[in-house]
Amino acid sequence: MVIGVDEPGFLLSTDEEGRAEEGSWRLELRSSPVDDPLGLSQSLWVEVRLSLFRAGFWEPVLDSILGVPEGEFSSLSVTPDDQTPSPEASEVYLRLRTERVQTTDTSAAIEET
Repeated sequence: MVIGVDEPGFLLSTDEEGRAEEGSWRLELRSSPVDDPLGLSQSLWVEVRLSLFRAGFWEPVLDSILGVPEGEFSSLSVTPDDQTPSPEASEVYLRLRTERVQTTDTSAAIEET
């Protein structure tokens, strides 16, 4: 999934017809700008929002920001206090890896040809 500051990514659970039903979840991921004028930080910051569909509306249940060193994995979990965080023991378990995507200005390339 490619995300940006103005281009969030969404993952959601739906029924067979593509509609949210009671108890469905929605995960929103958005890149957060880093205030690092010297470019020393190798981490990318990702805003993570999780919502549940209840009574016809999306109800936010998790809103966090996760610093992920570029090219490495990081995880975020919601796990009972007496459990070790793992995909099996967690209510929410997110594992992600970030990588910067080089963009090109296609309008400039078109004007040059």
